[in-house]
Amino acid sequence: MIMNFRNLILSAVLSLGFSASVFADAEKTSVPAEAPQCRVPENSEVADVSPPPPPAFSREDARMLKRLFLMKNEELRRLGEFIRRLEKMPPERRRQMAEDLERAASVKTPEQRRAFEKDMRERFRRERADLLERYFSSLPPEQADAERKKFLSLNRKERRAYIFEVRRKLGYEPFPQQSPKKGEN
Repeated sequence: MIMNFRNLILSAVLSLGFSASVFADAEKTSVPAEAPQCRVPENSEVADVSPPPPPAFSREDARMLKRLFLMKNEELRRLGEFIRRLEKMPPERRRQMAEDLERAASVKTPEQRRAFEKDMRERFRRERADLLERYFSSLPPEQADAERKKFLSLNRKERRAYIFEVRRKLGYEPFPQQSPKKGEN
């Protein structure tokens, strides 16, 4: 699962770089609406009439494009949403995600995987706690106490919805849509 996600993220990042380079090359080499007048070179000049070379595609670029072409519309939509969130992400958060993916790729044994997953859960809990504390500190003391009690009384699904609402109120990007877990249909 982590490897599929890692491959998807790497594909998305590569496609961003690839598409940006293709569009940049296309803008540079696009033919103007009105072709310029031909000029006869003087004796010392040599006319360069060859068209510009096409953008170079590596095998990896071709494989990535093929994979994108074969993706279902829903997968492309999710990838597009992820790319839009990635564009808004601060550089330090991007760097942290890249490090996390690198660590996930280097996991070899089940013990290392469990340790990695535990570290990630702890970091997400700290981030969630920081978010909630920031929100509660923005409220009057009585209201903050009531909100804390309310949050603690919620079940897991309701807490997720509560945090989603807090993120919206504080101006953060909402969580990505999660696919239902097995048995939750």
